[in-house]
Amino acid sequence: MSRRVLCACVFLLALCPAASAAVKGWYTVSFQGTTTLHTFSGTLPPVAFEAQPVSDPVGGKETWNADLEVSVVEMTTENDHRDRTMHEILDSASFPRIMAMLRNVDPDALRGATGERDVAGRTLPFQLSIRNITQPIVGKVSNWQEDAGQATFEIEFDVSLAKFGIEPPTAFVYIRIEDRIAVHVAVLVRRD
Repeated sequence: MSRRVLCACVFLLALCPAASAAVKGWYTVSFQGTTTLHTFSGTLPPVAFEAQPVSDPVGGKETWNADLEVSVVEMTTENDHRDRTMHEILDSASFPRIMAMLRNVDPDALRGATGERDVAGRTLPFQLSIRNITQPIVGKVSNWQEDAGQATFEIEFDVSLAKFGIEPPTAFVYIRIEDRIAVHVAVLVRRD
């Protein structure tokens, strides 16, 4: 085995946690929607998370489980009226958090065979809960980068408001929000 291949293998192993060590990181969420007249976008502050490693008892392959959440009241479009309406339709008083449940995430599948930045077809399936409804979502993974024991990547997916039982609001009778909201998540993971 050449020295270069050995160094690459050691580097990749350093990114994968030991069976008992959690993977820690941060994610930021931004979203964009369209109304009859214009588009709007919003953000959330960065959120820390921890992914728990799970070993397959048969094959020994390690995967990660994580529950990610965002606070509905921290979602902002920098427009007070629109933010109040958004928090209202999401019923932030009764359902203060939006949850994403990731199970058996294969870090090798996210990374790709050689750590390429963009590989067509790299996806991340998960369950998304908004209010009291949970739906399956498949995010597209891109921009994988590794450096000094940490990795960054991005996930993009669309959310249909109707699938979560949300009636898009109208303003002034003729301005309506379209059903599809585009979501972008930037993720940083590292092994402590």
